[in-house]
Amino acid sequence: MTIAAVLTACSEMYGPEQVSTAVVNSEGIEITGIAVTDNSLTFTLTPKGEAAYYSYLVDQADASQALDSSTIYSLGYDGAVAEGIIKWTSEKTSSTVTIDELEPNTTYQIYAVAGSPTGVPSSVAVANARTSDGVNPSHASFSSKGNVVTISFSEGVTRGEGAVTIAYYATNTAEFYSDPQPVGTLTAAAEDIVSDGSSTVTVTVNGVPAGALYTVSLAAGAFKDSAGNSSKALESGVTITEEGPAPKNIYGQIPAVAFEIAPVEDDVFTDPSLPITTTIDSEYELSGYGKGTASVVFQNAVKTTEIALTAGSDFGLMSTDGTIAVILPENPERGDDVILTIGEGAFLDIYGNGNAEWTATLKYSYGYTMEDIVGEYVALGASAVDGNTYYLTEGADSFVTITEDDSEEGCNVAISGIYSNDAKIYGHFDFDSGILSIPDLQYLTDVYLQGVAFELYFANYSDEVPVNMTVVQSGMIQSSEPWMLYLPDAGGYLDVYSATQMTRQDQTSQTGQLKAHGAARHDSKIKGTVAR
Repeated sequence: MTIAAVLTACSEMYGPEQVSTAVVNSEGIEITGIAVTDNSLTFTLTPKGEAAYYSYLVDQADASQALDSSTIYSLGYDGAVAEGIIKWTSEKTSSTVTIDELEPNTTYQIYAVAGSPTGVPSSVAVANARTSDGVNPSHASFSSKGNVVTISFSEGVTRGEGAVTIAYYATNTAEFYSDPQPVGTLTAAAEDIVSDGSSTVTVTVNGVPAGALYTVSLAAGAFKDSAGNSSKALESGVTITEEGPAPKNIYGQIPAVAFEIAPVEDDVFTDPSLPITTTIDSEYELSGYGKGTASVVFQNAVKTTEIALTAGSDFGLMSTDGTIAVILPENPERGDDVILTIGEGAFLDIYGNGNAEWTATLKYSYGYTMEDIVGEYVALGASAVDGNTYYLTEGADSFVTITEDDSEEGCNVAISGIYSNDAKIYGHFDFDSGILSIPDLQYLTDVYLQGVAFELYFANYSDEVPVNMTVVQSGMIQSSEPWMLYLPDAGGYLDVYSATQMTRQDQTSQTGQLKAHGAARHDSKIKGTVAR
């Protein structure tokens, strides 16, 4: 403590002024009979001769200071642990003083002076004493953040010989709610425990699974105070209460870490009745479902349909090894993009970690091969100009022929016979989506209008992009994308077709979207203009 001198009136201490009395010096004072407990100090003060008064001061310090005797005698120091003044009489020539509420295992300095009968203080007598420490340090409180636990003790401590044990629990299991036993225990390593003599100890918890609840138990003697007293044992754990399992004493929880759901191995499927499966990449055993939601979206060029999926019926765990499955609640349309989404935390492991959000885009494929598109087709188009249906060939007796051909970059089929038997353009048939994609602005043939030759092109009517036609089944092609027989040099077209149907000869008995009855050959006359 800091001892500071202060001004104190002393006239009453020394008694009435004795002007005619000669000055007498004090013979000094003795400090004897020192006794201590954990929290108190007792000592006896005995002036060596006659005295008027004698005074004492007790300070908490490891070493004594050179204090002024007059200031001590007059109680002029501020900040002491204790001080006092005692009147000397011939009947009571000494006094025993007890100071309480002291700190255990702490050194205190005792200062004393005696005043002569004429009030002259003696030199300062000094003695020291250290309180005992028979109290074991005890756990007072704790706090935890992630894997770091801070434990407060009743006094300063350092590391002892007893073990610091960490137990962890799988909270996302039925067993935890009926009989919460740890699934693993470990002993904290020396480097993970920091105890520097203060009343605060830090334990870093390593080796515990992500998301796990953990408790920290202290064996007897895990820590000790400066007097060598060992800390008492403290057993932590989980008990069952009316509200459910509850940790007791020292505990914390490792932050959760999301695990991943693997991509679907095959992003094309042909049978929507079969489950779509993949696996969860979880380090720990899976336990069940969380609060995350799931959905499926069926998407094509015409419409988008979204359906919520229910855990345990539409999607769920097939086994504890991490295999999961999604069962489509209804069939998509062929060629649809099927977008599966499983939200964050839809699945949980035994420690409460959840999955990260997962999305997969699959194609509901026709599963066709080249054999499903090659052949001779009766080709019809519905005119957007007059509403009539026309043959797209030279007439009812001619056909559009599709053959396998990869001579044009990005294409795998050749399409011959549109408008003219010798016309040939190219396209790409996607076996998965069932789409025949015909690039824009392909030359067909020359046509003569009023004796002038013009180049005729197959072209998209509205945009400079391919025209997509759908192979609805083997040998049947349909489209509702508008395309035209285009005359770029004339700035116009022979016709625009709002719907197209091509039926292979082996499928002509089936009813199509367009009716061939009354179909005619389109004429060679400009029917409209277009700017491209």
